Amino acid sequence: MRGYMPPYGEIQFQHLVLMIGFGILAAILVILARGSEIFNLEKDHSEGSGPAKEFGGGVSEGNRPVPLLIWLIFTGYFIWAAAYVIYSGIYGL
Repeated sequence: MRGYMPPYGEIQFQHLVLMIGFGILAAILVILARGSEIFNLEKDHSEGSGPAKEFGGGVSEGNRPVPLLIWLIFTGYFIWAAAYVIYSGIYGL
């Protein structure tokens, strides 16, 4: 086969996109994890925000809303699982 060139440029571009994409995703996840006090779905902390149970050694459990990071992880997992099942059903992986 004359004139055939392997797609090295496309492979390098895919690696670049994956590195940048995973880097941005990791940064967003760290920001959401660090700001879990600020980024949540329920803004009203006035009712029931005190410690629900006190354990020994200064450890207590609180009654606060679930952080946005946890909701994103749960929904992302279920969306990925549904897409994987549909994709593997169509293409027979």
